[in-house]
Amino acid sequence: MSFLSIELGKHRFKVLLLDKEHGTIIVRNDLTLTIPPTDDFKAQVTEKLREFIKHYDVTDRKICLTIADPNIITLKNAIFPSMPQSELVSAIVCDAKEEGVLNDDSILCNYEIVKEFTGDDDTKKVAR
Repeated sequence: MSFLSIELGKHRFKVLLLDKEHGTIIVRNDLTLTIPPTDDFKAQVTEKLREFIKHYDVTDRKICLTIADPNIITLKNAIFPSMPQSELVSAIVCDAKEEGVLNDDSILCNYEIVKEFTGDDDTKKVAR
């Protein structure tokens, strides 16, 4: 199964063509492009992505997108005790502060509960 991984930064664009074989991710091809602030970022990204897809005959529609920006913090695979959704955002913020990646309370938090399960200690947990 092949898929694209795309990372967008303020002046950098990176594309990886990945394959998943026997539970292992393999990089088949890659492209990294640094775009000066004076150039049209959107036009450059569109053109280079089209060239990459055409050159490597990418037909799969699965894409993993990462936005790299110093003002965006992404926490992945965090596990919390089961709690009402109204309390989950504050728990996520508290966890980010403990990890040292957040020092400002004025954030926009977006999350998705991907799994509910019972932990080794027999308590109900959620993964977001």
